[in-house]
Amino acid sequence: MPPDLETRLRDGESPTVLFDANVLLDVFLQRENAVPAARALTFAEAGAVRGHVCASAFGVICHHGAEPGPGRGRRERLLAAQLMRILKVLPLTEEVLDTALGYERLSFEDAQVAAAGDLAGVNAILTSDGGFLRGHDLACTPRDLVPLLEAHLGQRTVCRVVKVTPEGAFRVEIADPEGGWRQTLPLSGFPSEEQAERVAGLRQED
Repeated sequence: MPPDLETRLRDGESPTVLFDANVLLDVFLQRENAVPAARALTFAEAGAVRGHVCASAFGVICHHGAEPGPGRGRRERLLAAQLMRILKVLPLTEEVLDTALGYERLSFEDAQVAAAGDLAGVNAILTSDGGFLRGHDLACTPRDLVPLLEAHLGQRTVCRVVKVTPEGAFRVEIADPEGGWRQTLPLSGFPSEEQAERVAGLRQED
């Protein structure tokens, strides 16, 4: 677990969390780790944590995260717009690249993300990449981070589950601070009510 993160949470600070591409794609592609990754993204969408994403991976995330088929370009742009509303995009600058050259324990792809996060002063980098987890002190998995966030910030995220289609797709909606509700990512919703409830925090992991 990243150092000092729990101390910051106990002190009432909103931590800054950088989402690696693989974590976001876990959500959009409904992979095995989708529930804890989506729950972490829900905290960012609610404003309970300040979420970030690295510009070096932004286009890849939007391309692979959008459903294939006709109109994919429109869905990519829609996904990009929603991500930019939730997450701050950290720029890929010459300073970031120069800093990344010194991260010898990481692949250069991971080093760019780590350098962007370190220069921005993030408190944690959320990833499912084993090499990243071993090679950087701030790296942790959604499964490790989410229980800590729930213990300190759960009361700030109010969610509900809504059935979207007769076939059984379920959407998680989050309370807007200014009133009303808004849909959370992924755009397609979740394939089961149980999974949606886990993302919403209404059902605990087994």
